[in-house]
Amino acid sequence: LPSAMCYTAVLNALRKNGRIDRLEETLTELANASRRIRRKYAQEGVQSMQEKFDLDSSSNDSNNTAIDIVAFNTYLASLCDAAVNQLPFLSTESVDMNIFDDG
Repeated sequence: LPSAMCYTAVLNALRKNGRIDRLEETLTELANASRRIRRKYAQEGVQSMQEKFDLDSSSNDSNNTAIDIVAFNTYLASLCDAAVNQLPFLSTESVDMNIFDDG
């Protein structure tokens, strides 16, 4: 997997351009790659991901096998952006408060 810093920057750019479809595809591709890596380690008999990191002499960002939480939060934020942009903004002055009266 690429470093979290790299793919989070790409996801942020997709979010700013309103490309939720491509953001979702990219996140799905990253998740699938992460699962393949984890399955490979499981088949090789590596007990835990920490054990794999201990076997490697360098523990830098390129050893990352999980999707960063910031990437997922970026996806959620893009969904919120889309939802908010589709709804008209209503101020309290433009809403008829009488419809909420019980009486």
